[in-house]
Amino acid sequence: MNKERIKTWLKSNENKLLILLLVFTIVIRLYYFFKVGNQPVWWDEADYLAISKVWALNMPQPEWWQHFTGSRPLLMSFICYLFMKLRTGELIIRFFTLLLPSILTVYLVYAVGRDLYNKKIGLISGFLMSVYWVHIFYTYRVLTDIPALFLGMLSIYFFWSIYIKKNKNIGLYLSVFL
Repeated sequence: MNKERIKTWLKSNENKLLILLLVFTIVIRLYYFFKVGNQPVWWDEADYLAISKVWALNMPQPEWWQHFTGSRPLLMSFICYLFMKLRTGELIIRFFTLLLPSILTVYLVYAVGRDLYNKKIGLISGFLMSVYWVHIFYTYRVLTDIPALFLGMLSIYFFWSIYIKKNKNIGLYLSVFL
């Protein structure tokens, strides 16, 4: 039964283009991920990672602690802290907090465009997001840009596709939470 659903779904050219778009997005991001994944961190990235390291390793709070913890959103540092507690490396942190949300954001842009207008608009907007240089650039920096965009798109998707279109209150609650 599932094979028949998949065959029926794949008969549509727009669905084939969606698969092609996602493969294209994954290939581009994986290429740059392995090309620049182990480069030195930027100052801002180092702030998030240093805060996480102090928490994860129970280190004494350094002199700069009050300045940087007051000026940085702590959610990103907390997420990095969780990965550091699991003894993962920086590359794994980048993969789960940046690369995956970046790929999922392209799909969410497609899904919002599809639900607001139609599949063609969704494919065009998803393609534009997949090649947008700013989005690709920040996919490899441990900063809040990619996770914030992902959560924002997820919020828009829940609001429009679940609350407005399907009239389910859970969409509104999830949207507000995100």
